[in-house]
Amino acid sequence: MHPIVKWIVLSTIHAISCLIILIAAFLPAFVWGQDEVRSYASESSRATLELKSGTKIDYEAWAIVNPLQPPVREDFWVTIKEIWKGGVTFEYELEQKVIGSERGMQNLSSLDECKSLDPWWEPMASAFDDRCELWIPRRVYMELLANQKSWLAVDTLARRDSTVRWELQGKIKFLCEIDGHPILLNALKIKTSREDEFVILNDPDNPLILSAKSTYFSWNVSRIVTQ
Repeated sequence: MHPIVKWIVLSTIHAISCLIILIAAFLPAFVWGQDEVRSYASESSRATLELKSGTKIDYEAWAIVNPLQPPVREDFWVTIKEIWKGGVTFEYELEQKVIGSERGMQNLSSLDECKSLDPWWEPMASAFDDRCELWIPRRVYMELLANQKSWLAVDTLARRDSTVRWELQGKIKFLCEIDGHPILLNALKIKTSREDEFVILNDPDNPLILSAKSTYFSWNVSRIVTQ
């Protein structure tokens, strides 16, 4: 065999051997990485969200304080103090550039049959038997699933609690940080006859509003701490 041909053959064999060694070395890591991704994906999707005493919910929100000016950024935090079937008591803290800081406590005693989505909170402690605020009533949730539509009042400064038609647009995933991990929550996408847009947790026991966009306010749940 010609020396040059022999050198080419030996070099090729050596290169193939090195490639095999590299594949053998990295294949387990690659497979483990794929398994880790699959495991993370399966664990990061959650059908329900159990709220309990001590759960803290962080919101990013915007409010129109003056219709002639851009929306004002505000952040608020809600801490669940007590929750029971059809009712909840929570503390809230709000920070905004215009009104400053505000704290209070809300007691909602009729989440199953409340008549108005009304997130305009009064300071100090208040109790209501007809307001939903951060949830929708179970009745509306069940009607949306069964009939793809329902009716519920949405409070804004101009519309004054006018009852509007809610229509189910579809089922989606909502990304939220829960206990330090990004979680995809099962949710319902809603649009009303007055162009309000809502994303509702797809859970009959906890139809929490995850995202809202209306005439004078909007908010998104950004983080939930349950531990």
